[in-house]
Amino acid sequence: MVDEPSATSRSGSARTVAARSRPRRNMHRAEADVTGDDRFNLMFRPALEDMDVIVCGDLPPQLRGSLNELATIARGRTYASGLPAVCKQLDLRQGARTLLVLKVSEPSSDLEMLLSLRQRFPETVVVIVSPEFTRNDFSCERLAICDASLRLEAGSVAFAVAISAAIANHRVHLARMGRSKSGRRSLGPR
Repeated sequence: MVDEPSATSRSGSARTVAARSRPRRNMHRAEADVTGDDRFNLMFRPALEDMDVIVCGDLPPQLRGSLNELATIARGRTYASGLPAVCKQLDLRQGARTLLVLKVSEPSSDLEMLLSLRQRFPETVVVIVSPEFTRNDFSCERLAICDASLRLEAGSVAFAVAISAAIANHRVHLARMGRSKSGRRSLGPR
């Protein structure tokens, strides 16, 4: 057990104790909250609570636990076997906030399919998992095809960061398309 500094010790100032006792603010970014079992939860819960999650492809074991945790936060989770099933699920959820976690074997050969999926369902937050990626990408670099991308070997922390980054990056994607959250064309700055 690790001893925490008291309010009277030199290393544990009253400022530290006060910082621990302050209520948390609802921040619109990834947060690291330690849960009861000391695992880090980096997923932005408020954004996920009203989202449906669709998973396509067999994710590796190290990501399945994170996916199960995501399912406890999100409104619902569905597995789809292949692109036609994904499109059918997305058609059923027209207008609903949806996160798609898609395993793609070769993104370069599936580029047309990914572009088409993005154009047909622009309101869907997309995270691509692939063995072809040499690094995780949480930036807006691949917005044409997805909101975040992960190496197949990524761990649970990278998965959680990818989900939060994808939600944030999706706002940029919608802004670039001139769309609001409701899917209607934006008339410009408010």
